This record gives sequence, C-alpha cells and structure tokens, in this order.
Amino acid sequence: MTELPIMFGFTLIKKRLSPYNLLVICAVSFVVKGILFIIASTIFGIYFAQLFQLLSFALFAAASVFYADQAMEIRDKLKGQTLIAATITLGGVFGNLIGGYLIKYFGAIGNLVFALICTVIATIILVSFINKDKRKMA
Repeated sequence: MTELPIMFGFTLIKKRLSPYNLLVICAVSFVVKGILFIIASTIFGIYFAQLFQLLSFALFAAASVFYADQAMEIRDKLKGQTLIAATITLGGVFGNLIGGYLIKYFGAIGNLVFALICTVIATIILVSFINKDKRKMA
C-alpha cells in the first residue's frame, strides 16, 4: 500500500534525479529501515520504520527498471530488466530460506541484524560499482 504513491509519481521523480541517485537513495533507505526495525520497541516504531518502504522498495522497483533502461544498450535493455526481476526473485527465495533458519536459531533480532549487515554490504557494492557516467544516462 505504501508503494503506490511513489510508483504513480515516478514519472515526476525521474525528471529530477538520475537513475544513479535514485538507486543510492533506495540503498540508503533500506539501511535506515533495517536500523529502525532493529531499534523499534513499540508498534509505532515498526510502523515508522515501515514508512521507509516508500523510499526503499517502492522506489527501487521503479528505479531499477529506469536504470536498466538508461544504462544498457538498446539490444540489451530487455535482458537487463529480466535479470533484475530474476535477481529479486532469487533473492526473495534464498532470503526467506536463510531467514527461516536465522529466526529458528538466533531469533528475530538475529535475523534483522544479519539482514542489515547484508544490506550495508549491498549498499557499498552499489555505490562502488554502479555506472555513474552522466553521458550514458542522458
């Protein structure tokens, strides 16, 4: 439900920010959301953390397609978007499998801490290796 405003307004958002900047915002928002979930001690804290879904997954769903469209050659655009969808799907499958074991042996906080560590590593990789070439993004 929180994703809809971002997805509907993405046409306006992408006019103001590059695909690179959008993906960095997404990555940082995933990290912030993870931290907020770990420190949440009330249901209000969980709801507040969930608000970052707007800038994390909702923005990522649209920005990743925008990035693939801008960064890839015409002949590879469909392949790039398909790889993004496949990666998200595989990440969900393996994340749920690993998360189940983590919750069983380390509890919910152990699972959240592991997810946060993975998210920080992913953010560092994204910022380090994403194509920042403005000429290709025009």
